[in-house]
Amino acid sequence: MPRRPRQTRKPDPLPDWVTKVVQWLGIATTLVGAVTALLLAVGKFGDTVYAPCKPFPSLPWCSTAALALAPFDSGTTDGGHNQGEFCEPRAAAYRSEHPNYTITWRGSETNHKDTWGHVTYNYHCEFIATPNGRSLGLWLTIAGFAIGLLALLFFWWRRGGFEPSPA
Repeated sequence: MPRRPRQTRKPDPLPDWVTKVVQWLGIATTLVGAVTALLLAVGKFGDTVYAPCKPFPSLPWCSTAALALAPFDSGTTDGGHNQGEFCEPRAAAYRSEHPNYTITWRGSETNHKDTWGHVTYNYHCEFIATPNGRSLGLWLTIAGFAIGLLALLFFWWRRGGFEPSPA
């Protein structure tokens, strides 16, 4: 059985300086992505990411501040009702007013029994608003990491990293 000829690497058609630029671009953006992720985790990067929120408060990532929603009391009601009958319509109204938030509610009740045994209830609703979506900082981190990874994969591909090694 004849031996296969040894595969030789093809010369790189790109100049050496282009390969170096792509290599350092990949390394630099990966490091920037890692540092950004670290700073976001520590919480020091938020001022920079949210700086555009002062002149442009309608940007989607600017609505991360806690939204204070007024609580609701049903007033005195007779038996046969539940918290959902009073809390859910108000929560639905808040959801339509604030579509960038997920609105949930927590209910409680107080009751009073008079001398003849008649019980009345008062339902209390507290509403919690949680912002929807992800922050710009997270998207910047993901994009920086992806660009760095693609640059490194391009560099590896240009160097023949995807070809099977000769046995």
